[in-house]
Amino acid sequence: MTPVDAYVVATLASLDHSIAELALPEARVKDRHRASQVIERLLETLVGLAIGSSVGAVIAGVRRTMGEEVGARIPLVAQIPRANRWFDDEGPARTPAAELKLRLRGRVARCGRDVHAMIAAVEREVRADDRAAFARILGLLAGDQLTAERYARQVRAGWRCAAATIEERPVPAVEPLWQHWAVRISGEPPARTDDVFLRIA
Repeated sequence: MTPVDAYVVATLASLDHSIAELALPEARVKDRHRASQVIERLLETLVGLAIGSSVGAVIAGVRRTMGEEVGARIPLVAQIPRANRWFDDEGPARTPAAELKLRLRGRVARCGRDVHAMIAAVEREVRADDRAAFARILGLLAGDQLTAERYARQVRAGWRCAAATIEERPVPAVEPLWQHWAVRISGEPPARTDDVFLRIA
C-alpha cells in the first residue's frame, strides 16, 4: 500500500467513524418530498466538504513543510474531474436524521477515488527528493483526528439548518458557510446571532 493509499483509507475511515458517532436530533417532517430534497442537497454539500477536507489537509501540510514553490502549483489539482459525483444510495432509513447518516456514510466511503486522484496529483508536483517528506506528512495526517472532528462539526451545523428547513421554522444562526446554504435552500434569511442571544436571555 502506497502512502497515498494508506492516507485515503485512514482518512475516510476516520470520517466514517465521526459520522457514525454523531447524535443528530430528529426533524419533524411536514412535507416528505421537501424533506427528501433538502436531505439530498445537504448530502451533495457534505460529500464535497469531505473531499475538500481530506485533500485540503494534505495541501496545507505540503505548503507548511515545503513552501510556496510547491504550493503555487497545487491549485491545478482543482481541475481534476470527479468521476464519482453521482451515487445510487441504498433504501432510505426510517427517520430523516438516520437517513442522512446512512446515505452520507455510503457516499463518503465511495469518494475514495476522487480523494486519491487529487492527492496523487499533489504528489506529482513534489520533487523526487522531497517524496520521503511528503510520505511523512501523509503518515502524520493519517493518524490525526482533527480533520474528522472538524468535519463532524460541519455535519452537525448543516443538519441544524436542514432540520429547520424541513420543519419550516427559522434557520438558526450558524457559521457563514451554512448561512449561505440555508438561504439558497429555503429562501429565508438565517437568524441573526444577536437575536439568538436575546431569545436565550
